[in-house]
Amino acid sequence: MNRREMLKGVGAIGLGSVLPLNRALGVEEAKKSLAATTCFLTPQETEGPYYFNPNLVRQDIRQDTMTSVIKTGLPLSMVFTVINANCDPIPNVLVDIWHCDKDGVYSGYAGQPGGVSTVGQNFLRGIQMTDANGKSSFTSIYPGWYPSRVTHVHFKVRLTSTTYVTSQFAFPDSVNTAVYNTRCM
Repeated sequence: MNRREMLKGVGAIGLGSVLPLNRALGVEEAKKSLAATTCFLTPQETEGPYYFNPNLVRQDIRQDTMTSVIKTGLPLSMVFTVINANCDPIPNVLVDIWHCDKDGVYSGYAGQPGGVSTVGQNFLRGIQMTDANGKSSFTSIYPGWYPSRVTHVHFKVRLTSTTYVTSQFAFPDSVNTAVYNTRCM
């Protein structure tokens, strides 16, 4: 597969198991919501201001490996499915994700909302390789938000070191409202 086909055809997000959806909307509503998004292509989008590659191959991204602090919040399980333009799974592809914590703070950066600095930290960042079915999964917490941005998760899908798609996805307002109204946030 060449770079053009990869950029045109990669589909990256099938949130196969989203715990807050199951709690907030009920299991059946969550399944219907997810079934409608089982095969779609994700457009290239901005990387965002908070990317860095900590080379952390890990499924559970809640812990900061520098301080051993585990980020708390509403548990979130994400399953990414990487597909080509024909909706066929792409195995052995790196999926790199990062997002802010429940308070809207990213790891690794100074000058964040409230003057917070997390330089030297790497919480809520990780990389997984897709399996034979094009799937990779992560355990995290539901992200918060910060002024001028909606609740979102960033990702890169890397076929090679020079061929990749960078994008981000946002959560529906109804889900955000239900999640943010829980006592876990």
